[in-house]
Amino acid sequence: MPYTKAQNPIRNFFNTGLTLTNSVSVSTGSDKAQLRFTYTNVNNKDIVPESGLNRHNFALRGTSQLTSKLSLDAKVTYLNEKVNNRPALSDNPNNIGYVLSGIAPNIDINWLKDYKDPVTGDYINWNNNQYQVNPFWAIYEQPNDSRQDRLNGFVQLKYQLLPELSVQGRTGTDYSRFGFREFMEFSTPFNQSGMISLKTACSAKPTQSSC
Repeated sequence: MPYTKAQNPIRNFFNTGLTLTNSVSVSTGSDKAQLRFTYTNVNNKDIVPESGLNRHNFALRGTSQLTSKLSLDAKVTYLNEKVNNRPALSDNPNNIGYVLSGIAPNIDINWLKDYKDPVTGDYINWNNNQYQVNPFWAIYEQPNDSRQDRLNGFVQLKYQLLPELSVQGRTGTDYSRFGFREFMEFSTPFNQSGMISLKTACSAKPTQSSC
């Protein structure tokens, strides 16, 4: 086989990325009270196949002049985010950039689409490097996904003692939860027996102030 440039080079592995952002808001109010609701969605289709992000953000805020001297301000926001196949770094076998860097320019990327044995489902070794696996195996048989939920908000009361003097009290919270799942199919070069890893992290930060 002559050493010539591949008809389907590495760049053909990637997709055209697309990010869509949509937002809607509704508000109402009077001279003494106002209320506003906002929803924003971000949907991303990454340049790497099977990768992307979907984020929902809800926000609700209200203010009210309860009396001639007492006012209320409150806000709550909620975020939900799901990500498929976050990029890896260094020589991690999920690092698509590192994997592709080991492919010579005369290798047709379509040759690597047959990445597993059709009978056993086992990985087909193509380069004897456990860190530079077949890129199609990396995205389809070594997937990862994550989900993040975050809720924060506050309530503030303000009392006007004098035209130039006021006191206020404020309380709030910031809670978040992050879950991550990583999977490696049986016969993955880096881990022949396969693997599944589940990680969860939570944090809650109450906030209070007065002045």
